[in-house]
Amino acid sequence: MDGILGYFFSYDPAAPVSVVSLWFWMAMLVVLPAYFLICRRRAAMLSFVTLFSLFFAYKAGGWCVTVLLGKIVVDWLLANWLQSLSVRRQRRTLLAVAITLSVATLAVFKYAGFAASLFAFDWSKVDWVVPVGISFYTFRSVSYLVEVYRGTVPPRVTLLEYAFYLSYFPALMAGPIVRADVFLGQLRLPVRITRRKLYSGLWLVLLGLLKKSAIADYLGQFNSLVFDNPSGYSGLENLLALLGYGAQIYFDFSGYSDMAIGLGRVMGIDLGVNFRTPYKSRNIGDFWRRWHISLSSWLRDYIYIPLGGSRNGRARMVMALMVTMVVGGIWHGAGWGFILWGFMHGLGLVVHKLFLARRKTDERRWRRWLSVAATFCFVTVLWPFFRASDFSQAVEMLRKIAVDVDFSFMLAFWAERSLWVVVFLLAYVLIFLPTSFGEKAEKGFIKLPWLVKLLLILVIVQTVLELGTESVAPFIYANF
Repeated sequence: MDGILGYFFSYDPAAPVSVVSLWFWMAMLVVLPAYFLICRRRAAMLSFVTLFSLFFAYKAGGWCVTVLLGKIVVDWLLANWLQSLSVRRQRRTLLAVAITLSVATLAVFKYAGFAASLFAFDWSKVDWVVPVGISFYTFRSVSYLVEVYRGTVPPRVTLLEYAFYLSYFPALMAGPIVRADVFLGQLRLPVRITRRKLYSGLWLVLLGLLKKSAIADYLGQFNSLVFDNPSGYSGLENLLALLGYGAQIYFDFSGYSDMAIGLGRVMGIDLGVNFRTPYKSRNIGDFWRRWHISLSSWLRDYIYIPLGGSRNGRARMVMALMVTMVVGGIWHGAGWGFILWGFMHGLGLVVHKLFLARRKTDERRWRRWLSVAATFCFVTVLWPFFRASDFSQAVEMLRKIAVDVDFSFMLAFWAERSLWVVVFLLAYVLIFLPTSFGEKAEKGFIKLPWLVKLLLILVIVQTVLELGTESVAPFIYANF
């Protein structure tokens, strides 16, 4: 197909769509009004949204949509078989087989290259594509299978309901990873779209767009230069890029989460909360209760607690924490950097649990902020292993910061990249603003007259156009 039809209906591997693509928002001008017309007719609503979600998956990843389709059918058939069994041993065996098959799909597509590198095989010769969102819908798949085994999902989930859950387009590319029992339970209730939900969802979408395109993408332009060649930049530039990446990944991922949750809210579906001011955390345990909450709760419910959690002594707790966080690191990507990142976060959690968690909390303000600063430094120092393209670059960045920082060059940096510094400072001001500020801003937006809302939307769009990159940068977490 060529021309307009080709733009709307064909997959372009050079320009895959995402929720910040012009194509997506043009599609929303058709999809959302149609959804509002049919949302009270359950079968029509489920069919319409599922078909669009699968089409969106095709536009985002081409033929890889067949992996999602295959997972939907196989999971549903195995879950029905699981429900038909009554012998506990048979049920546990089938659950293990079903989870293994689901995770094996992720392992083959995402980790085959890393495994090949361990055997000195040149994987670059293989034309291999990782399906968009596979990490996220695999974890939702595991959640469904486990909750079917536990008997917590609604009875007799249909193939259409499960397809809706696994492919739901706002959460397809980068979550949130909503538990199956929570999400599927909503599908059995009447859709209720109130004026407050509509405007609250719109506010989150606009906020997410601003976070992603105006802040994260702009900061990322300089960050990428330094991370890709840390030895070619001064220690001060490495330090600023590291701090810049801490803001970039937060605004990128929380921006996507805001858009996904906002779209869900507009459609009457609750996707939960995925971030709760994580850089204000007073310890590493608190950080993981605030950062990527849907992943943290998934890891807790499906790995940490089944491994024994904190109920079976210290040794078992240490083992469970380390395994859980290493799995969390590997889930993010195939590489030694991700493994070390997960291991160090696990080690931080172990130290906190064993030595710090039982200490009486000191409520003096300076103590509180010292705890926040220490946690922030711990998290930030580990970001290079998460972001750098290889282990040696991460080490080099930290080495340059440790031995080569000269703040006298700050004026020269300001002269060269003054707008970047302004956006950087604005990002951290927003990060550490009181939580009540965001809540008041959302309530204020809801109460605004529609004309003022329209003007604010135009201002946000213009800001995105001014600060955004020429091409749409993919979401960081869409690559995981």
